[in-house]
Amino acid sequence: MSDKCNSLVIAEADPAEFSVYYVIYGHRHKNVWFPTKMENVFALIANIKAHYWVMCQGKKVAGFIKDKNWFGFVFTIPPYDDQMTVIQLIVSLITESNEKKITVSGVYPDSYHNYQRLGFQIYETERIMIRPAEQFFLIWHDDFEHDIPKQENLNTLVDLYYRVYRNSPLLCMSDKNRKFYDDLLNKQLPMVEKEYSTVLYHTHSQEIIASCLVIMWQELPYIADIVVAERFRGQGLGTMMIKKVLNNAYGKYSAVRLATRAGNRAEGLYYRLGFVGGVESSTLKVDL
Repeated sequence: MSDKCNSLVIAEADPAEFSVYYVIYGHRHKNVWFPTKMENVFALIANIKAHYWVMCQGKKVAGFIKDKNWFGFVFTIPPYDDQMTVIQLIVSLITESNEKKITVSGVYPDSYHNYQRLGFQIYETERIMIRPAEQFFLIWHDDFEHDIPKQENLNTLVDLYYRVYRNSPLLCMSDKNRKFYDDLLNKQLPMVEKEYSTVLYHTHSQEIIASCLVIMWQELPYIADIVVAERFRGQGLGTMMIKKVLNNAYGKYSAVRLATRAGNRAEGLYYRLGFVGGVESSTLKVDL
């Protein structure tokens, strides 16, 4: 079979089989999530939406995941390499359902041009970062009291997240409403690893002014969120909360991971603390 095909058809894919193909042909040399083992990536991909093959003369030539006006994790299977035609096919499939606003996720930099030719624009770029666990001697400032996150903190944390992120220079962070953070924290708080997570109170006002929520993801501690109220930035609070995670993980786990969006103000802090980033992955949008 040549690397071109004049007649492509779409067929449903078994999620488990699809995930193996994606890891080999789509994820392969891209160090995106720093997984502890390949099986973890298989499970992650298998649990996302509905999986499809692109077929040519009965043979698999590409794969993707789709749900209504969203698709992602597009890859081709050698020797077929016409990704642009595959993307056009998927977009046509979505627009047949009268969907005009389309979102695509899991796009790597070497594929941006294929989407941008169809009018897609980058909405959000994320990078997973990792650092070895390390022992630190922590001294908390007297002006702040540290505690573990509790369900009773939910509404206060939602308010904190909303205030902090709505002032972000990044549209993908500032365009979320309060309900988004209410839904997010309702899901996250029951999963929080209290040994590694922190809420900080201002000693005098007893106001929660910072938070670092850590969950377990693919067998390593993962900093899901870290927020500091604007007027308390520049006092090393984020550094202390991250060092707590690294310190408490030392001797139990080899490393700690987190995610950052390209252009996020905290990205420089992560680099200064020794985190290193993998290949970036973007979400793009188009309004046809």
